[in-house]
Amino acid sequence: MNAKTVLRAASRVSVAVKKVLLHEEYAVLRYAVDEIANLHALIRYVLPESAGYQAHIEQTRASFDYQWKHVFGTNLPAATDDFKVDALSLIEGYTGFPIDWFRGKAVLDAGCGNGRWSWALSTAGATVTAVDQSEAGIAAAQSTCAGFPGFRTVQHDLLKPLELREEFDLVWSFGVLHHTGDTHTALGNVAACVKPDGYLYLMVYGEPRWLQPGEFRQVNRYNEMRQTLAPMEFDERVDFLRSKLGDWDGRNWFDAASPAINDLHRRSEVAEWLHQLGFIDLRFTCPETRNIHVVAKRRD
Repeated sequence: MNAKTVLRAASRVSVAVKKVLLHEEYAVLRYAVDEIANLHALIRYVLPESAGYQAHIEQTRASFDYQWKHVFGTNLPAATDDFKVDALSLIEGYTGFPIDWFRGKAVLDAGCGNGRWSWALSTAGATVTAVDQSEAGIAAAQSTCAGFPGFRTVQHDLLKPLELREEFDLVWSFGVLHHTGDTHTALGNVAACVKPDGYLYLMVYGEPRWLQPGEFRQVNRYNEMRQTLAPMEFDERVDFLRSKLGDWDGRNWFDAASPAINDLHRRSEVAEWLHQLGFIDLRFTCPETRNIHVVAKRRD
């Protein structure tokens, strides 16, 4: 056996050993991350009962109220050309329903913020009721959707039951419930507004998925920015983000990084909740994304 043959054999052994080690490390890491996620899912049930955690809930509410009043104001995404062009196709993609399905439907926009999705759903022909805890958000939504007959707003905390039970063909909640501090309770409250045989569309932040290292890097970047912003007042955060990222990206990063509460969920967790609430025919749309988009039908 010559030297080259020995070196090739040694190289193959080395590669094989590395694969075994990586496999073992992966198994250990997978177990650790899953255990953390499982513990976090359990902790979510008890956190809202903590007086200390209420400060995080209040900070998150204040951040969004500041955002709709000072960061976006009347310069709404709903009024931008890109959103106007894309909004209806986004609704179709997120729900899987053709845009004609929405005409004449009663829709609840649960956590409407500045009203961009209320605007889009109204444009599709739905009669929209928009709910949000933020006074500034409600005012912005009213301005955005002033031209649509039948549009109405309700200022309400989604952690409390709504008086709009079983009224809607579709409850739409995009990027909201994971900021409430109690996603499970907020989901139960908005789900109760769906008619029998009606639908719920939900988007909540998702945990980074295995074999998607870019998603872990993305979440890490958000967490780093939140730590940087934590000691700043809201106006300081806006100035800092605009100076680093420019005006529009700075605004969007305020939305993503300023709130204290940004819960991440797993698809299995959300699916379990929906089944418990009496929903069937779950469809997870947008599977290519980390965030969870799901449509479900309420059992008759």
